[in-house]
Amino acid sequence: MASILDTFNELIKLEPVNKGFQNQIYAYHPILDLFQKGKAMLTVDGGDYIRVGLDYGEITGTHWSGVGQVFDPASVGYIGDGATAEVLGHGQYEWTFYNSKIRIPYKHWTLIEKGVYTVEEYAKMLLDKAAKGVSANFEKILFTAYGKKADNSNDADANHKAYGLLEIIKDSGTLAGVDPTADAWWKSPVYTYDADKSLTEQMFTIVSTLTYKWGKPTIIITTPTVYNKYCIEAYNKSGFMTKSEVATKLGFQTGAEFDGIPVVFTDAVGTYLLPEGTMLFINTDYLKFVLNPNAKFKISPFKQVSTYNYDYIAMLDATYSLICDNRQPHSKLSSIT
Repeated sequence: MASILDTFNELIKLEPVNKGFQNQIYAYHPILDLFQKGKAMLTVDGGDYIRVGLDYGEITGTHWSGVGQVFDPASVGYIGDGATAEVLGHGQYEWTFYNSKIRIPYKHWTLIEKGVYTVEEYAKMLLDKAAKGVSANFEKILFTAYGKKADNSNDADANHKAYGLLEIIKDSGTLAGVDPTADAWWKSPVYTYDADKSLTEQMFTIVSTLTYKWGKPTIIITTPTVYNKYCIEAYNKSGFMTKSEVATKLGFQTGAEFDGIPVVFTDAVGTYLLPEGTMLFINTDYLKFVLNPNAKFKISPFKQVSTYNYDYIAMLDATYSLICDNRQPHSKLSSIT
């Protein structure tokens, strides 16, 4: 006769249960959900790296072959000089690993044994809480720099090999093996807040510029302080809490909008996360949160911790990366006061 633990482990292995758990993670973190639906040009998702086809910011040509004319390819200029990219036309991102534990205290387990909860009821509650925890963790991970810990300490973490949003939305620095000092198109336009102009005026300038060249940004992310500043400046003073339909349709509990673009805030604020006074303009047509097909928030079987500790524990694993195929459609406004 199968034990309760065997039944529990068989239950969490079921595809509908596991898929439901993944969907809960995205439901609790609409930003992550929007990013995983992104459209960056993923070309290879195996091995140690992800190769991404780059959407070049500038294409220049000075030669015309003519119809049927044979010409020397060496006489045609590169699209970008390719000096720092391993393969011309591709960027290279590393996979990184997310690993956490899910613990069932023994005093909770006894509630199943006593029939207070069925296995199914407890599994649903446990996975719901785990999904909330993973979502809160990724709130910080999305802003954490390559090789750093997601705790705003700037301490090193050699196992964290994903770029954060602030490294992607930048006008300098190598990203995906491509250096903007050699390939000048590989950078984002960044702006510094002008205290003599309104915030909405400066947002309008940025959105208009990005929209003209690459299409309208799909989301604007900022800090709670700047979010409040924008809402007070842009909305009427009737005293109601801002709750834009544009934002709530994406799953946000609160949010504003700017020209149809959801404006939301994150709690992942800090010197080494999202600095106070920062606003990010993101176009998910050129960005994507990618999960390795073999490790999509996978949960191992629960086992008893030890012969003297009756708690049960399982490991949660994900292999992921945040990729970008063009930095120019994204922008940053900093030092907002």
